[in-house]
Amino acid sequence: MTIPILHATMALALGCAQVPQPAPDHYGRRDYNWSVAALVAASTADGAASWGRQELNPILGRGRFGARQAGIKTGITGGALLVQWLACRRHPGRRSWFTWVNVGTAGAMGAAAGRALKVR
Repeated sequence: MTIPILHATMALALGCAQVPQPAPDHYGRRDYNWSVAALVAASTADGAASWGRQELNPILGRGRFGARQAGIKTGITGGALLVQWLACRRHPGRRSWFTWVNVGTAGAMGAAAGRALKVR
């Protein structure tokens, strides 16, 4: 008779035990990752819309937008994301601030890409 009582006690204990839940994402890692994806997509769209057209941004160099300007644009975006990654490793709480910076920059680049396609 002790075996069924033991089994019932174990079943009750297992049923009442809390299943460990994954830790909540306190610093918005998922939102930050989506903002990085939006930034890269907007940068790519802006480069694609500008390809072969006259570039007016002096940082990218005057002249037709081509491989050289695309490389510079990719380097700037990649460098900014590298700085963010290094900063977020040391200060994870800054991730939400970088999320909004990325979303704002992606919006501006998306608007520039839309205008470039419209002017064409």
